[in-house]
Amino acid sequence: MKNRLPIGTQSFDTIRVEGYKYVDKTGLAWNLANSLRMAFLSRPRRFGKSLLVSTLDAYFSGRKELLEGLAAGELEDAWQHYPAIRVDFSKRDYGIDGNFSDAVDSIICEHEEKYGVEAGSGANSRRFESLIRSLHRKFSKKVVVLVDEYDKPILDALYEPHEDMNRKLLRDFYSPLKACDEHLRFVFLTGITKISHVNIFSGLNQLQDISLSDKYSSVCGLTEQEVRLKGTSKSLRVRTCQTPFRP
Repeated sequence: MKNRLPIGTQSFDTIRVEGYKYVDKTGLAWNLANSLRMAFLSRPRRFGKSLLVSTLDAYFSGRKELLEGLAAGELEDAWQHYPAIRVDFSKRDYGIDGNFSDAVDSIICEHEEKYGVEAGSGANSRRFESLIRSLHRKFSKKVVVLVDEYDKPILDALYEPHEDMNRKLLRDFYSPLKACDEHLRFVFLTGITKISHVNIFSGLNQLQDISLSDKYSSVCGLTEQEVRLKGTSKSLRVRTCQTPFRP
């Protein structure tokens, strides 16, 4: 059990429940969640972005049991459950025309059903805005939006006839984030790179790019020191769940 490595595992829940070895990044995640309101992180693929999004999802969902014994569990003293919209664009191939629009529709429908709110109507951007406002109204808690690989719908469609359409759809999809500022607790986007002409970074004035921040340089992936580490170190917080927690 103590030597199980979570190779290819992107779920924080799975790592904790099934007892994989885990280098504790939750302190950085907690600091990010409580220091910024809107943030963007760029990293290459297979660098731990999805695991970070999963970790933030667990924290904002108030899953105290998953974070017990980790840095975030010790730092947090007022656990709350926020309604979270988690958008994962990594699961589809957007090189096929129409896939992006279908994916957005599916994501919105999934969250409407999950939280039991009335389905919105009209364009997906209007439905996304309606979803955010409805969640805030229903739960009396501001909404968390977590987007993994925000740029994949454009990168997949590069040089394809529908590339411009995907850009427009992507720009329209993110536009409610600015309009719904008062309803949002935290917004976090990950991606491979910043893409021009999408108008996310100019439209969201508070979106802070932490990609080159020294403070968050090790929030994803592993440092050389962490890779070479043997045993358990309190300073680096390498945790192995010898007896997996049972939900």
